[in-house]
Amino acid sequence: MTLKAPTLLIRADSSLSIGSGHISRCLNLAQAWQEESGPVLLLAAEITPTLAHRAENMGVGIVRLPMTRGSPGDSELTAGYAENAWWLVLDGYCFDLQYQRRVQRSGTPTLVLDDVVGERHFACQALLNQNAHARPDNYAELIPEGCSLLLGPKYALLPGDMKSKRVHSLRSRNRADRILVSLGGGDNTDAAAFALAALDGVRGAPLTITVLAAGSDPQKLRRLAESSYHSVDIVEGYVTDMPQRLATADVAVIGGGTTSWEALSLGLPSAIWRFRPTNWKVASR
Repeated sequence: MTLKAPTLLIRADSSLSIGSGHISRCLNLAQAWQEESGPVLLLAAEITPTLAHRAENMGVGIVRLPMTRGSPGDSELTAGYAENAWWLVLDGYCFDLQYQRRVQRSGTPTLVLDDVVGERHFACQALLNQNAHARPDNYAELIPEGCSLLLGPKYALLPGDMKSKRVHSLRSRNRADRILVSLGGGDNTDAAAFALAALDGVRGAPLTITVLAAGSDPQKLRRLAESSYHSVDIVEGYVTDMPQRLATADVAVIGGGTTSWEALSLGLPSAIWRFRPTNWKVASR
């Protein structure tokens, strides 16, 4: 499988159950690679239409894998593509130690993105954990000799234009009446509906609330919006302008994944919803 060098090969997925964070942050990395080095190819067993559209608009090639993510067939096909890539990036909880060992046979250096500190072993040349609670001693017994550790918020994979958006965001935020609710592509607990119902209890000047309903029940949200004291806009499906939406909000109610890092980089006051234990660690730091 011949790739045009120097190609960055990414293996990640997105769906309603997985969420969009893995591919979203990998596309931010892809943008930087394109600017400095060359082409990018994304391998995905599952990908949402909006993220596929974003990747295609960026010029990122997409190969859809016809097998279960994390399976031996998945790793075998990924290893085949990796043979001619400069780097392979793995972002997903299904890429366990055995998967990593199988793709290592390609001879291509591998970067693994991790969020769950201390819960799995690795076979890679570099490991990135952007969370503030990640420390070298967390990985002392979990990584091979010579593996480079990229730890902490300075390695957060954010869109390249966040710095300029931060200036605009801070200057335009002088009240707290524009609320953005975005609880990820995997909101299967009705968290967005709970948040919207809670906000309806706030009185005073009506708020302008935008709810991004990518992984939520849009019909339930619309019913809540119709009866709300506030002005509520329900946006169905995945959006491609998340940084801009965050930059024009005064307060956000968000999940603890990729969106939380974008909000923090903008200085946006946020309530972070805990879907997983890692979300709590992000919020508490």
